[in-house]
Amino acid sequence: MLIFINNFYMNKIIILVDYKFEFQCTIEDLKNYSSMNINKIVKYLNQYNYNVEVITFSDFDFTRNYKNVFILYHSSEDSGLYYKSYIEDICFFLENQGAILIPKLLYLRSHHNKSLMEMLRYTFKNESLRSLQSCIYGTYEDSIKKNINLNFPVVLKASEGSGSNGVILVKNKKEYKYYIKKISRVKLFNSISDLIKYYLNNIFRKKNKRAYTEYRKKFIVQPFIKNLSGDFKVLYYSGKYYIIGRKNRKNDFRASGSGLIYNVNHNEAFGVLSFFKILVNEIDEEIIGADIAFDGTRYHLIEFQIWNFIGPYALQSSKCWYEWNLLEECWEIKHGYSELEYEYCRSVHFHIFKLNNKKYFE
Repeated sequence: MLIFINNFYMNKIIILVDYKFEFQCTIEDLKNYSSMNINKIVKYLNQYNYNVEVITFSDFDFTRNYKNVFILYHSSEDSGLYYKSYIEDICFFLENQGAILIPKLLYLRSHHNKSLMEMLRYTFKNESLRSLQSCIYGTYEDSIKKNINLNFPVVLKASEGSGSNGVILVKNKKEYKYYIKKISRVKLFNSISDLIKYYLNNIFRKKNKRAYTEYRKKFIVQPFIKNLSGDFKVLYYSGKYYIIGRKNRKNDFRASGSGLIYNVNHNEAFGVLSFFKILVNEIDEEIIGADIAFDGTRYHLIEFQIWNFIGPYALQSSKCWYEWNLLEECWEIKHGYSELEYEYCRSVHFHIFKLNNKKYFE
């Protein structure tokens, strides 16, 4: 059962958009990713009596006082995460000033950062969410020293990436060494001059104690779950739950990014959602996404995202959603389509209400 709140107070919200004037991610035509509709977002937030201002990151005024101002922003999917690093700098500045970031900086840092995401998994109190205990590394050398007696196969994941990019099934020690080098290698030179310096550095390595390894992109090593035909993509928007099924690619163990989507029957959905609700209770945020697998005996949390994630397809393509009935302790099916911008603003509104009424929810 959802709680609807009439907001009688006004709060200042600043929406930070990128250099293309884009904000968050939508897949409205169910084919192509694009920006959420900023005008709709402003309209819906205005209806909740918020004073909304839209600013690009590049036009951000560092001389203003942002204390107690709510800041809505989004992450970036850019290769190398260079623009995302710029966004993180601004958000760090804002948080240090006393602005209220939505999401908080921790969740921005964990977006496209499987290393930090796995560290957050270790903080979960419920053991069922920690069924996949991953090893987290910053260099090839460290992983070789630590993982002498691995139980193969294992799943190797680059820290950065989405849609199964940088996700590799490793079957033995030989493959392990090969793929870790491949996935962790950094680009050491961008010009002939850099190349010459690199080789000179190798020649005089004994004299240069600061010669770094070239295999220092962070990555994780995760246990492999056998005999999976696919997984589930589940989303939570402030009381509403959405789910789709995803089948593995042909002759592949990966379902993320396969495009092989199917509607999950209600009985199957209830079990997945009940497991997902454990994660929702643990994190206690208003927008959460997760990839969940079922091995026939137990559920496994593969990955999770908080506020920032690509792929709202489960919400936008669904003809229904689910709500947990607290009184009856059961799932209720609600039929109808959902609009992403509306659900986003509703979730933001409830999040702000909770922040303004902490004692009521504690």
